[in-house]
Amino acid sequence: MPSGWTGPSHLLITSPPYWQPALAGGAAAVVNVDLSPRALAWAKENAALNGVLTEDKKGDVFHWLRRFRRLRRSFSLVVLDPPAFARGPSGPFSIAKETPGLVAEAAAVVEEGGLLIACCNQQSLPRQRFLALVQKGLRRAGRSGHSVAHLGASPVDFPPAEGQAEGLKVEVLRLEGSRLASVQ
Repeated sequence: MPSGWTGPSHLLITSPPYWQPALAGGAAAVVNVDLSPRALAWAKENAALNGVLTEDKKGDVFHWLRRFRRLRRSFSLVVLDPPAFARGPSGPFSIAKETPGLVAEAAAVVEEGGLLIACCNQQSLPRQRFLALVQKGLRRAGRSGHSVAHLGASPVDFPPAEGQAEGLKVEVLRLEGSRLASVQ
């Protein structure tokens, strides 16, 4: 987890493996959202093996983010780790096209001073372009944020091939402005 992180009170994640370090950092509650029943079952089994209860939501993350906003439910940390491309009930998802909307919906439920972690594992999307898409989403939500960390894959585990762009990009932002913002 990024330096200066004191642990979330409530955590929303869109990829189940992230709950372990969050709980170790003091998260009181974890909500997993995933379209895949298999991914949620795996996360629930892992959580049970560790004596942890999680709230699991199967379905489209856009649907759940809007629902949380309507219910005025907020989170101190939201982790977005979508696939580079997927097909869901709303049609195809492309990280290059959908990042601003996804970030806008997520930013609307991040508490003031909370963290938004946006991940991208598409090699053909350069880091600067990904960061620009994340910032566009924040503007769409009427939020601002400052970068806490720019992370990527471990060069020990995933050494970059010569002449190849990095694959994993992780932007950690601390958000300012009011939570439960309206998304335009």
